[in-house]
Amino acid sequence: MASNTRAVRKTSTRSKVVTSKSKRKGWIANHMGWLVALLFVVVFGGLGSYFVWFSHADKPTEVAAFAPDQLLVSFRPGVTDAQQGQTMGRYGLKIKTDLPQIGTKVLSVNPKALEAVQQALSHNPAVEFVEKDYASTAAAVPNDPCFPAPNSDYASCYAGEYNSKQINAAQAWDISTGSSNVVIAVGDCGVAQHPDLVPHMVGGWNVLTNTTDTSDACGHGTEVAGAAAATGNNGIGIAGACPSCSLMPVKFATTGTANDSDIANANIWAADHGAKVINVSWGGTSYSSALCNSVSYARNKGVVFVAAAGNFGSSAVAYPAGCPGAIGVAAVDQSDNLDSYSEYGSWVKIAAPTGQTTTLPTGAYGPVGGTSLAAPLVAGAAGAAFAAHPGITSAQVEQALTSTAYPCCSSKIGGGRLDYLKVLQSVTGTLPPADTTPPTIGITYPTSGTTVAGGAAVTVNAVDNVGVKWVQFYLDGTYYANDSAAPYGWYLNTVNFSNGNHTLMAKVTDTSGNVASSSVTFTINNATVADTTPPTTSISSPVNGATVNGTTGVAASASDNVGVSSTELYIDGLLRASATTANVSFNWDTTQETNGTHTIMSKAYDAAGNVGSSSTVTVTVNNQAAQTDTTPPVVTISVPASGSAIAGVVPVSGSATDNVGVIKMELLFDGKLQTTSTNSSISGNWNTKRLKSGTHTITINAYDTAGNKGTTTEQVIK
Repeated sequence: MASNTRAVRKTSTRSKVVTSKSKRKGWIANHMGWLVALLFVVVFGGLGSYFVWFSHADKPTEVAAFAPDQLLVSFRPGVTDAQQGQTMGRYGLKIKTDLPQIGTKVLSVNPKALEAVQQALSHNPAVEFVEKDYASTAAAVPNDPCFPAPNSDYASCYAGEYNSKQINAAQAWDISTGSSNVVIAVGDCGVAQHPDLVPHMVGGWNVLTNTTDTSDACGHGTEVAGAAAATGNNGIGIAGACPSCSLMPVKFATTGTANDSDIANANIWAADHGAKVINVSWGGTSYSSALCNSVSYARNKGVVFVAAAGNFGSSAVAYPAGCPGAIGVAAVDQSDNLDSYSEYGSWVKIAAPTGQTTTLPTGAYGPVGGTSLAAPLVAGAAGAAFAAHPGITSAQVEQALTSTAYPCCSSKIGGGRLDYLKVLQSVTGTLPPADTTPPTIGITYPTSGTTVAGGAAVTVNAVDNVGVKWVQFYLDGTYYANDSAAPYGWYLNTVNFSNGNHTLMAKVTDTSGNVASSSVTFTINNATVADTTPPTTSISSPVNGATVNGTTGVAASASDNVGVSSTELYIDGLLRASATTANVSFNWDTTQETNGTHTIMSKAYDAAGNVGSSSTVTVTVNNQAAQTDTTPPVVTISVPASGSAIAGVVPVSGSATDNVGVIKMELLFDGKLQTTSTNSSISGNWNTKRLKSGTHTITINAYDTAGNKGTTTEQVIK
């Protein structure tokens, strides 16, 4: 994935759960001195480092990152194991991880062939989807007025328990604080053995190592877990949104980066092991079928899936928050205004306040904010709803969350701000009305009157007001396959059926049991005489014995007695390009190869599966060795001037030049990183109001494409 953003710490405190208003007032009065002391430690003591939610980008302009040696592939229902193995073997693909619950395989591929293999598989009618395995990474800092240090009006930033008051949590807890029978799974980089979390942690799994090691590797998971379900009424620390719910850590990352396939695997594991609610405060703006299919899988197992909407202040849809069936959560301030860094758009279903004090992996407590900490408040409310009304469905919980939300941000998001009390009042009073609206379905291929032969990809469009459970496929009244994740389809091998007219029916069932169907009549017309003649193919460029360098055009052509279905180009036995026509070509960057001899050949396939291979062309690559760049960038601080006196909020800016190009800059105040930039200039504001009198340091670092680092430092005086 592109760079994503994870949670930014702000401040707020929340007392433990009590069961009556008088107990709450008494506890607060008896501990006011301790609370004030803690607030000063939190605000001024610099607890922990700052995190950002979830990163597809500092802003959504960064290039998407993905695993260079693997692809996510899903075959259509009806494709046999033997056919799958034949397809994978054709391109030398090996299974790294199998996710049978969503019909997806993580396949290893040579990085040089990744683009070509993805292109070739995308043309294969037996393949439902093929996609890169994108990554989520910790990255940018939200542009929030209370980050990284309180502004002059810091009391309005750190307003005590405003977030729990804002959602009426205390009154909601008088109805339900959750139940140990309700499990909230926190998919993240692990959860620490914090004293406020350990009492009700259950199970847990590390999908990276297939072990029970769910220790926190990046700090973020412990923060999210505390907001969702820190233990209540235990006399220490804080209370999470669902303080009596069980907490299940599911680890899919060891750093600030996680692949879509690992997040999907974690979602599946949690759904299969008893989670009623899953919270994922990660994601990115590159759509992933595998990731969204894992959300649908969890929803079909009765899970409420909650995800942070993201922190880069745009309307770009983030995933998994934007996946069908997910509840994407934005962040609002104490005045119910959308935080400037929060994602927005009609795809965001609900908002929640953020900036609460939560559990830290050190065993202490600290202020954290961003959409990462808004999402677990919604997850906790969902957990309490399941506890307050056992037997309620995930669809009813979602409807209770969204239909009772306080109207705010109406022009920015698709829903309102979480009202915890009204959610529980809704599920313990009048439940949302039963879903009686049937889904709709249409067969998009084949259409009535179509003639098909060989392997055909049957595709349908199915939608529902709540959610599609699955689509079932029938041919001439006989059931053959079903598909439970969009895009819905079936691989129909027509050679197994007689030539002539046939009736295809697709039947869709929604999560409430409502059914709809669609039928078409089409014709199968396979050749009665088997085609056993393979295509012929040859390399047209470059010629045998040529010496090549730089970017070289490689091309091949093919012919067949019936018709060529695909043509492929291989270099040193590795697929580099493919086409669904008789001609294929691509530009070969020979600078990525070793100097010396290399072989080129082509393969051509026809509809009957016959394959022909060309003669091998041998060429010599001879590129001059590239000059190594050892020159670091030159960095200049523009303002303030070295040795100048500073006070208040001080603007700081600088720039860098390089013989090749600057790709990253860093701005540090007194050795602490404040912000980064991906171009040749950088700027930020330094709030010096709480600095001690004396000399302070400004540092700017710059990096070029070769990794050379240039730096400059100056001192200023307060």
